[in-house]
Amino acid sequence: MATSETKMTPMPYSMRLTILAVIVSEHTLLFMIPTFVAYMMQGFLEKEYTADELKSQISYHSGRMEGINGMASFVGCLLWGVVSDKIGRKYGMIIVLSGMIVASLGFGLAPSFEVALFWRCIAGLMAGVVPISKALVQDVSDSTNVAILYSYLGAGYGVGSILGPLIGGTLAHPEKYSDSLKGTFLEEYPYFLPQFIHSCIALTAMLMIIINVPYKKPTPPKKSANIFDLRHNYNYLISLAVFMLIVVVQFGYRISMALWVKVDSKDEGLGWTTEDKAGYMNSASGVLVTAYHLGLVPVFAKKFGIIKSCILFIIQLLPVVLLISFTYMLDTISMWTLLIIFNALSIVGSTAFISFISMAVANSVDPAIVGAVMGVTQSVIAFIRGVTIASFGALFGWSQTWDMFFPFDVHFSFLMVAVVLLLNWFVIKMWLDPSVEKRFVAKPEEIPMLEKKQDE
Repeated sequence: MATSETKMTPMPYSMRLTILAVIVSEHTLLFMIPTFVAYMMQGFLEKEYTADELKSQISYHSGRMEGINGMASFVGCLLWGVVSDKIGRKYGMIIVLSGMIVASLGFGLAPSFEVALFWRCIAGLMAGVVPISKALVQDVSDSTNVAILYSYLGAGYGVGSILGPLIGGTLAHPEKYSDSLKGTFLEEYPYFLPQFIHSCIALTAMLMIIINVPYKKPTPPKKSANIFDLRHNYNYLISLAVFMLIVVVQFGYRISMALWVKVDSKDEGLGWTTEDKAGYMNSASGVLVTAYHLGLVPVFAKKFGIIKSCILFIIQLLPVVLLISFTYMLDTISMWTLLIIFNALSIVGSTAFISFISMAVANSVDPAIVGAVMGVTQSVIAFIRGVTIASFGALFGWSQTWDMFFPFDVHFSFLMVAVVLLLNWFVIKMWLDPSVEKRFVAKPEEIPMLEKKQDE
């Protein structure tokens, strides 16, 4: 971490904005799909099941589809992280963004659950944006400015959390805005328009990569830098365990929220029947998330470091996940106010935590294999994400069939998220070593990308 006595190495704004655009393209999709996935499943399944069966089947199929996407992402992240070490970050990023564009358009044109499942699987196999982005950050930064670039990674998450729900919530089923659209292509494929807009965002990010990221010829890793030695790297393994637990929190909360808002108010949900309300809530929360990351993540990095910051974010998250599912009891204004604030605090806490634990992961390994390491890490995270979404989706569906008292009802999955948070706190306090605060310092010749291209 940079100290007050250390002068920060300048970071070109063209590079900062490119990192931002790439992450926005990834997280816009991640936030957009939960906005309408339950409604999409309802459209696919309502003719196959009775009204009583439909509620649990929507939860099951939503979790199944996104869970399989996560499983495919396990392969994709590992593959593209390693490939980027072989062909360079620039070309690796161009390939995965191209795949993202095609998969997004295909998903928007899906006429059935099976076709939608196929395209989400393809999207998972092309999931290399995050590991390549983090490897790129390591390539172009040093210990004085790495937190700056990670703040843009987090801000990209925030911008995606604004755009994704807004695009998904307002542009899905566009025929609801005008009778002239009824019976048209956009009514037949009600989710094509938001997916098309996302593809345009990804295309913009790809063009920025082409223009702003200079090509760096990959260099063979040192003999001492072996990815298979990670199984003996204590700091890496503990950092990975902490990372895995916060991802369970992040996606367990996200799928629980996506399903809970649709539950009827008499069953202690919000009873939202359309996508737009969830979109407005998440987008309003995203404004706070973006400002927080750009303004405070570098400050936290400098003042508290990695470990203390992670603990502070856990303290922030605990009351949020325990209380948000009780906001249905409030009047409209109070409910919306707390929903937006709580949701923002949840997103901020989990994403900022991920930024810091990603630094710990990078600080645990030799820079010569950072692309492969980030690929391995994101593969594991993708697997955990898939398992979490499928598990919490099923758990939420089951909780609706239990017909039991609190906490064995719609609040149960949120309670389980809180339990995982406490477990993560314990792991950090007991086993995360303070040495992860310091990164490997690359030699000047190992980070030539900034020297080759200066910001205009």
